[in-house]
Amino acid sequence: MGPFSLKNFVVAAIGLSLMGCSIIPKFGSSKPPPPPPPVVHKPVRSIAIVSVAEPQSEQILTVGTALGSSDNTTLTQPRIDNSNTYTQLLAARNTLFGPDVVKTLTTALTASGYRVTYLADQRSFPTPDGKSEDLSQIRTDADAILVIRFTGAGYVSSPRELSYQPWITASARLVRTATKDELYFKTFSGGYQMTTDSAVDLPSSSKYRYLYFKDLTASVDESIRGLKASANDIAVYLGNDLFGGEPAAPLPVPVLPSNVTAPKEGAAAPSAPLTDAKSP
Repeated sequence: MGPFSLKNFVVAAIGLSLMGCSIIPKFGSSKPPPPPPPVVHKPVRSIAIVSVAEPQSEQILTVGTALGSSDNTTLTQPRIDNSNTYTQLLAARNTLFGPDVVKTLTTALTASGYRVTYLADQRSFPTPDGKSEDLSQIRTDADAILVIRFTGAGYVSSPRELSYQPWITASARLVRTATKDELYFKTFSGGYQMTTDSAVDLPSSSKYRYLYFKDLTASVDESIRGLKASANDIAVYLGNDLFGGEPAAPLPVPVLPSNVTAPKEGAAAPSAPLTDAKSP
């Protein structure tokens, strides 16, 4: 080895420094792992409507100045008595709201290309906090489950009117069957707006107005039509709003095996080979 020189020392120092750069780990220079790909759910094409429970009672509520049996006084009969009387009148006529709502909703969704089934013998139950549904007892292969609940029904006199008018409230919740994710939830008020909590308010026709409670009971069949009209308004709105008016997504094109050729559009299907008729 030759004598040590400053030049050799500088070259050796540069080499060691370069080698050290390749050996010493570089902190903070590694890239974070890429985010996981988003979960892609298949579009909802089929819906199962679980059994719709009827309102427990039809209430007669006096918020305003609807008149009772006398001509110059406000309602003199207790509200409970009026509600019981009206509930009994509807029960005697086997009045049901659920079947009409399901029929109207099924017609609207089917027209948009969705497959709808009604699970008349299967019910969901609200969770203890009331914010979701317990669907553990529901058995269906539909893409989504729709729960409709009536939360109130009857006739009420508003503070601004001198007559009774229909009111019916309901909620609708759509849940993806596979994941139980909530896809849609809204509350509805048909007729009189009892509270400000409803997301959608649908006024009733002015022809369903009754100044006296005795007028309401005397025209009970007409009053039922008023309630059903408000329930139908909710069903019509829900059918158009559930998917934003969008039709069902088309089914994916089936993938054919590599050895099978799809027929050209307009081409006739191949006919079966002819065989000679056998003599007896």
